[in-house]
Amino acid sequence: MKKVCRTCERELNITSFHFTKKSKDGHEHHCKDCRRTKSQAYYKKNAEKYHAYRRTDAYKKSTARAARAHREKHPERDSAWNAVTVAIRKGDLVSRPCACGEEETQAHHPDYSKPLEVMWVCRRCHHNIHMRERMAT
Repeated sequence: MKKVCRTCERELNITSFHFTKKSKDGHEHHCKDCRRTKSQAYYKKNAEKYHAYRRTDAYKKSTARAARAHREKHPERDSAWNAVTVAIRKGDLVSRPCACGEEETQAHHPDYSKPLEVMWVCRRCHHNIHMRERMAT
């Protein structure tokens, strides 16, 4: 399925548009590239506002509250992450390069009940794995 971006006016595959519930076809009117460019420009223009907010107590409390809620909702994930952190510090677990060749990797748990059985993947591949999992459910 194809769609025309309202910003760059290119006809692109529908996968080049983010999902949204606001439009009839379920996708934004601007392609991912145009949305990224607009977001980056806005951030550069307002960077000091973002930095100032991140220094506030409200932001710090909000972040801590969200992290605590996530840990309470997913205790098995938290214990798996902690086990990996401890194993890395002890030297029992060593990171490996991603299959794509990237050296800087993260530990991905296919099964949280096996905390030290991890796949070493780069940030981009890790994101893609989770996106595929979300799409499958």
